[in-house]
Amino acid sequence: MNITETILSEWKRHDPFLSNPEGFERYCEKRYPVLARKAEREAKKQIEQMDFALTAPLVVWRGCERDARDEWKAKAKMYRLAKLLRGEDDDMATDYEAIIYISTASLSVPLGHSWYRIYMHLFRQFYKEHADRMGIENVDLYEYEVRMLNDLKRWIRKEQMDFTRVK
Repeated sequence: MNITETILSEWKRHDPFLSNPEGFERYCEKRYPVLARKAEREAKKQIEQMDFALTAPLVVWRGCERDARDEWKAKAKMYRLAKLLRGEDDDMATDYEAIIYISTASLSVPLGHSWYRIYMHLFRQFYKEHADRMGIENVDLYEYEVRMLNDLKRWIRKEQMDFTRVK
C-alpha cells in the first residue's frame, strides 16, 4: 500500500463523515509528514534486515570453518530471506542455520541423545528424500528439546550480530 492509500484508509477510519475534498486536504496536510516519516523508518528497517540476511556470517562449530560449504551459505541466505518475506523477523536464526551448526559440532564431539533427536528432526525437515532412503522416521521433539533448539537459534543470531557489529 502506498502512502496515499495509507492516508486515505486512515482518514476514512478516523473521520468517515468528512466526505468533502477540503476536509481530506486538511487532514493530509496535518497527517502526511507523520506517515511519511513512519514509512521511511519502515523502509530503512526492511533494508537493514535484507542486508543482514544477505551478509550475516554462517556460524559453525569452532574449528570447522573450513567445512562450511558454499552451498550451505547460499541456502542459509535463501532461508533468511524467506523468513523475512513471511514476516518472521525475530531474534532467532533459521532452522537451517541450526542444522548446520549441529552438523559441524557432530564432526568434533558426539551428540547427546537430545541433540541427536533435534538433528534428526531438522534433517528430516530439510533432507526428506535422504531421510526416506535412510529409513529415518519423523521425530517429534519434546518441549525441552524445542527450548534447546530455540536457545541455540537465539545464540547463533547473537553470534551473527556480534560479528557484524565488530566488522
